[in-house]
Amino acid sequence: MANIYPNNNAALFGAWILANSNIRVTPARKIQIQTIITQAQTGGYVAQLYYSEFIAYTNQWYAQYLQYNNQEPAIIPTTYDPLTTAWLAALGTAPAQQTIYSVDAFFRQLRADGNLLLDYFFLFAQDNQANATINLFNPGNFAITEHNAPTWTAYQGYTGNGTNMYLSVNYIDSTSGTNYTLNNAMFGAYTRSTLAAASKSLMGSDDGTNYNYIYQRYTGNLMINIINGYASYNPANTLTQGNFLLQRTANNAINIYREGVSLGTNNAASTGLSSKQDYIMAVNNNGTPIDYNNNQYTCAYKGSGAINPVTFNSAVNLLMTNLGAHY
Repeated sequence: MANIYPNNNAALFGAWILANSNIRVTPARKIQIQTIITQAQTGGYVAQLYYSEFIAYTNQWYAQYLQYNNQEPAIIPTTYDPLTTAWLAALGTAPAQQTIYSVDAFFRQLRADGNLLLDYFFLFAQDNQANATINLFNPGNFAITEHNAPTWTAYQGYTGNGTNMYLSVNYIDSTSGTNYTLNNAMFGAYTRSTLAAASKSLMGSDDGTNYNYIYQRYTGNLMINIINGYASYNPANTLTQGNFLLQRTANNAINIYREGVSLGTNNAASTGLSSKQDYIMAVNNNGTPIDYNNNQYTCAYKGSGAINPVTFNSAVNLLMTNLGAHY
């Protein structure tokens, strides 16, 4: 189990619970909440299970806390992770306090786990739509373009219509990749909706020779391909909620994960990197979007196959929990 580094929002939430005379907590829960507060304030950590218990127990009061919090002056942390500082400096509109705290905790968690090897990470489930199109890791690079006005909802993300809505990323595998390379690659996205079986693409691209995609549902299965000629495989899958991650760690080593759990492996050899832009909510089929998805997306990302898929999944889930975007 990974360690979890509570953020400043967790500390403020915990302090609000303890100070609220209308909320009665047991002595044991008071100790748990105070531990979360202390660790958040000192940059410390708790076990993942311990933090999950805290979230499960206190979630009943979170909406009330947010309502209160919106009526109070913002309390800004004294220091941020360097990646948070760079991201904030690139934005035209300052994010809400909840978004800043959540992103900062995400960066700190990735840094602690050694999982910073990302070329892009787009956080769609935040408070500002324009900011949702900006790359958290390289804010000046690979911006998102919206096509046919996909629906955007604060703290939930983008939703497609399964017909013509999609997002394109100004990123081409063969020329843009730094951490994402031929035999050391991963990409994925987090979605919130339950979908029926059909050809629904999570994201990807191909240039007619090199194929790189995840089909979230494909006649009852999940179909994937990463840096291959047209040689996909179809592990069984009927679930369309959560974090889907496709990873290549060698010329002949592919793994697909949902929520940090492997759905299958494959030894198809890599061929070459796609020369077409990434599409999200569809596949870029040699310049044409196909197989549109009507799921709701909270984030999408791409980076090195050296990223640990289990601890990375924990960090993504913590981010979604802090933002109230978890399915």
